[in-house]
Amino acid sequence: MRRLKTNKRTLLLGAIVIMVIAAGLGYWKRRGIRNTYMRIVGIEVPRDITPFGYYGQAVKVEPDLHDTLLVEDTDAASEKLSSDIPVVESLVSTSAVIDAMLTEELEAGQYTFEGAMVIQDPFQISPLTGIVLFVTEDACAVRCTVKGKTEAADIIYDIPAQTEHRVPVVGLYPGTDNTVVLELLDENGKAVAENTLTVSTSNLPETMQDMVLPVKTTGSSAYKLTRVCGQACLNPFAYDCNGDVRWYLARETGYYGIYELSNGHFIMQDIYAYVSSPVKPQTAMMYEMDYLGRAYKLYYVPHGVHHEVKEKEPGGNLLCLTSSMEEHYEDVIVELDRETGKTVNYLKLSDLFVNTYTRKLDWAHLNTVSYQPEDDTILISARNLHSVMKIGWTDHALKWILSDPVFWKDTKYKKYVLQPEEEIQWHYEQHTAYRTGSDLDGDPATIEISVFDNHIDRHRKIETFTDTGKSHINVYAVDEENGSVSLLKQFDMLHSDVCSLAVYDVPSGHIFGMSGIISKKAYRGYRGMNYEFDYETGELLNQFAIGKTFYRSGQMPLIMDGMYEELDTDSACLVGELPHPILTGQKVPAPEMALSDEVTLSRMGRVLFIGAAYRQVSQVILAGKEHTYVYDNTAVISETDKYAEFRDNLPVTLQDMEPDTYDVLCVFQDRLCKTEAVITIKEA
Repeated sequence: MRRLKTNKRTLLLGAIVIMVIAAGLGYWKRRGIRNTYMRIVGIEVPRDITPFGYYGQAVKVEPDLHDTLLVEDTDAASEKLSSDIPVVESLVSTSAVIDAMLTEELEAGQYTFEGAMVIQDPFQISPLTGIVLFVTEDACAVRCTVKGKTEAADIIYDIPAQTEHRVPVVGLYPGTDNTVVLELLDENGKAVAENTLTVSTSNLPETMQDMVLPVKTTGSSAYKLTRVCGQACLNPFAYDCNGDVRWYLARETGYYGIYELSNGHFIMQDIYAYVSSPVKPQTAMMYEMDYLGRAYKLYYVPHGVHHEVKEKEPGGNLLCLTSSMEEHYEDVIVELDRETGKTVNYLKLSDLFVNTYTRKLDWAHLNTVSYQPEDDTILISARNLHSVMKIGWTDHALKWILSDPVFWKDTKYKKYVLQPEEEIQWHYEQHTAYRTGSDLDGDPATIEISVFDNHIDRHRKIETFTDTGKSHINVYAVDEENGSVSLLKQFDMLHSDVCSLAVYDVPSGHIFGMSGIISKKAYRGYRGMNYEFDYETGELLNQFAIGKTFYRSGQMPLIMDGMYEELDTDSACLVGELPHPILTGQKVPAPEMALSDEVTLSRMGRVLFIGAAYRQVSQVILAGKEHTYVYDNTAVISETDKYAEFRDNLPVTLQDMEPDTYDVLCVFQDRLCKTEAVITIKEA
C-alpha cells in the first residue's frame, strides 16, 4: 500500500514536471514563432525588460516623448511667476552681472595703458585667466604675450583696435607670479608701447595635482595648448608643450566634458539638469562659453546630449548626439538652431537599419558626427557596429559604410560597405571618425578619414577580430565613386578600452592620438596617454601621460573673438526644447503623505527642477484652482540599477501654463506626496 502511494506521488510529480517543461517549451516556441515572424515582416523584436525605479501614476496620462515645447527665456522670466521655490541663476545671468561690472569699472576708472587694471579670474570659474582694463586716446590693437617657461611655451595673440580695452589673458601658470606683456600696435602692426604686468594665481586644486607627466617631448607642439576633459576629468584642463597646466574650469561638467566651437568658444555639458534614460541619466543642459568662463547661452536638449556636439558649418547650427529613448538610447543625431535651440532635423539611426543589429538597447552607440557641406552629408561613428558611415543629412540616405565587410556580409546592407583594395587590419569599436581636411595620398578622387581604433570587440563580437593588444590610429583613403577603401597609415598606441580621439592637424602635418582609458598597469598608474606623431615619417614627437581617465583630448584654440567685447544678453538666452506638462481634466487624488527632504525643488527662468535619487519621481502634478498639469516621467523605462546612486534633476517647463495658483505634488516612490511649494503663474 505504501509502495502504491509512493508510485502515485512519483507519477504526479513527474506529470507536473512534464507539464512545466511542456509549458516552457510552448512559451519558447510561441516566442520563437513570434520573433521569427517579426523579423520576417521587419518589426523590431521587443526585449525582455525588468524596470528599475518607480513608474506609478496618480493621474493617468499618455506621455508623448516627442511632444516638446520651445523654451525662449531669460533669467528675468522667473518674475512672471511667484513662488517660495528658490531661484537658481543661470551662468549666463551671473556672467552678465560680472560683465556689467567690468564695463562700469572700465568706463568710470579711466585706467591708462601704463596704469592698467588687472583682474584675475574675473568670472570666478576659470582661475588661470584674467582681464586687463585700460583706455587709449586713439584706437589701437593690442598684442598680449603670456610668458612661458620656455619660448615655445609663450602664448601670444592680438586683439583688434579699440579705445576702451578689455584684454583677455589666457594661459597663466598656477601657483606663481605670471609675467604678461602688453604691446600697443600701430596700423602696420608695429609695437609703439609696452607694459609688463604681473598676475598672481593660486595653486591647482589637490585633485588636479600631477595630472600631466611628460613621457617624451621635443619642447614644442603643433598644439599650443592641449585640452583634456570628460570621464574622470570632470574639471576640463589644458596643458602646454612642456606638460604644464595652463587652464582649467573650476566647475564640474557632465561625463563628456566640453566641445570646441569655431569662434573659440566651447559647449559645456552642464550637470544641473538630468533626465532619465534606459541606462545612465543624460544631461539636458549645455552652455556656450568662452575660456574666461563667461557664458553666452544655455540650450535645453529634451533627451539629453552625449558624446558629441559639432557645428554644422563654422558659426552654424549645432549637430548633437542624443537618444530616442524608444527601445534604444545613444542612437539619434539632431540639428539644433543656433539661436533658438529648436530641433530642425532629426535622424534616428534605426530608421535606416530596420531589424538589423537593433535588438540591443545600446545597439549603435554613436560617438562622433561631423558635417560635409559640399555634398550635404554627415560622417558618423557607430561604436557598437564597428562602423563609420556617410549619410545624407537632408535626405537621410545611407551613402556608404566603412567597416570590416564580414560584419555586414549576411545583411541587406552589405552593398553599402566599402571594399578593401588590399588586406586591411580593420578598426573595432572605434571612437572618432573625421575627415582629415588634407589630401594625404595625392589622389583628388579620394577623401581621407582618421579613425581612433580602440580595437576591441567586447560589445559586439565578430569572427575576424584579432586582439593586437594595442589601439591604433587608422587613416583611410576612400574612393567614393568606386566604393573602395585602402588603409594609408596606421599608428600604434597603448590600448584604450573606450573613449579617445584621433585627429590630423593640417597646418603642421602632425596626427594626434589621445588614449582616454589605459590600464593602471600600462604606465606607472596613469590612466590616459596622448601622442603626437609626424604623419609623413611616423616619428613620435611628443607623448604625455594623463593622471585620470578622460573622454577626449584635443586642441584648445586661442581664438579671442568676442572675449574682448561686452556681453549681449538682451535676447532670449535660455533656449531649446523640453517635454511639457500635460493639461488634464482628471481629478487629483488626495496626497498620501508629505514629501520628504529627499526631493528638492528649484527654478530657473520658467523652468522648474525636481531633484531626487535616480528614477524615484514618476510624476510631478501641478494642481491649480482651475487647471491641472502633469509632468510624466514614466514613458522611458530604465533597465539597470547601475546608476541608482545618481541623482535626477528633471527640468519641467512652465512656460505655456495657464495663469493660476498651483500646488506642487510629486509621485515619489509610487506614493502621491504633497510639497509645501506653491507656484502662481501671473501670465502665460
